[in-house]
Amino acid sequence: MEYSEKELLSLYDACISVFMLIASSDGKVTEEEESAFFSHKLQSIIDSQIIDKLHEQYIFEMILEQERTPIHIERCKQMPKNKHLEQVKKAVELVKAKESDESFQKYCESMNEYAKRIAKSSRELWGWGAEINTDEKNTLTQLRILFS
Repeated sequence: MEYSEKELLSLYDACISVFMLIASSDGKVTEEEESAFFSHKLQSIIDSQIIDKLHEQYIFEMILEQERTPIHIERCKQMPKNKHLEQVKKAVELVKAKESDESFQKYCESMNEYAKRIAKSSRELWGWGAEINTDEKNTLTQLRILFS
């Protein structure tokens, strides 16, 4: 399906919001969590296979280049939790409206996996064998509900 630049920005904002919801659920955002975000934010959208047009990929890459600054992350840290949840819900509704049931399911699965990678990232080396704390589990549950 085709996405406008504004819609692609909404998908990107959802990635940031998922990151912020998980990473800040324990009251602090660690370097490891930020690193996991920068490493995996694009992959979660690619894995969902909803952006398939070269033009859309180019626009998404441009958004990433413009927004991937520590200053942007700092601004996002100031946003309240409900604003982040609204951004995620907006992206979910967008994908559900534009995509087939199968593509929508892939998007939701991809975003759930992305959230888990963020949650595990600060526990052990690359998150392998990491336990997710109670605050992160509660946030993952909230997100799982949004992604269903």
